[in-house]
Amino acid sequence: MNPLVFLLFAAGFFTVHAVRPSRAMLLLAISYVTGAAAFTSDFLEQAEILTISVIVVGAIYAITATLASAGLALYYRSSAPSRLYAAVFVIHVFLYDWSLTANGAGCMSSFIANFGCGVIFTIGLVAIRGHTPRKIDKLVFWLYAISCFQGFARPVVLLYASGGSLSPENFDQALFVMMLHFIVGACAVMFGMALLVACSTEIIEDLRHNSVTDRLSGIYNRRGFEDIAERALRERKENEFVAVILADIDHFKQVNDTKGHAYGDMVIAELGALFTEYADRDRIAGRIGGEEFAMMVMGEPIHAV
Repeated sequence: MNPLVFLLFAAGFFTVHAVRPSRAMLLLAISYVTGAAAFTSDFLEQAEILTISVIVVGAIYAITATLASAGLALYYRSSAPSRLYAAVFVIHVFLYDWSLTANGAGCMSSFIANFGCGVIFTIGLVAIRGHTPRKIDKLVFWLYAISCFQGFARPVVLLYASGGSLSPENFDQALFVMMLHFIVGACAVMFGMALLVACSTEIIEDLRHNSVTDRLSGIYNRRGFEDIAERALRERKENEFVAVILADIDHFKQVNDTKGHAYGDMVIAELGALFTEYADRDRIAGRIGGEEFAMMVMGEPIHAV
């Protein structure tokens, strides 16, 4: 089931990337594709259906962890420590290869594989710390933190479950494989769902913001101004002062005709910035027409404005 679930989440992140292209979504989508490949390779190798080098399977898991961690860092920070990721990845694969060559599949290789991926995940956790403002973002952070923790805790649990010793003879037992697939799959599903919700709500919030915001002036458009003003009037206290200030640009058509529309757009933008500067506290500013602006002031008498 894990490969199918991973591919479904990959499709989700590819869809988000198609709606709003970003390197973060692309890396996260690819990480779920490589995760599906890792689980499939692991299954085929365990079932002896296809002979796949254990080091290759371990490297695919490490690639999955690196892409997911870097994608998360890019989403919340717009940057990722690529050199650090590359260095940790190379060290991790080298140590894992050395352990398998020297000791075979057992306790040491299991610890290196899991701790290495745990370190890779932790880089992303440290990168996004303090950059998760919304509640859904905080949920993503803590679910991701659980994913980091299980990377360190799982080999300890496996060692305890094996009676204190992992060896090539008992390493491939169904208990270990099932535990690996279940825990990693569960963490990936919870984290993926929360992150997809966070991405979707951000897109919805941006669409809603753009629908009520005038692109040129940066303040509310007519629809946004009327909606916010109506809500403010409904919620105002009894006998609270309300003032509406209207303003337009004199001879604006002449400005466009003589200076050009680009210059006229600059004038609109400058006046929008001026209204934005004064639209603090309970003041609502909007562009309600071509060169017409309005500001509603709540709780202040007109002579104090």
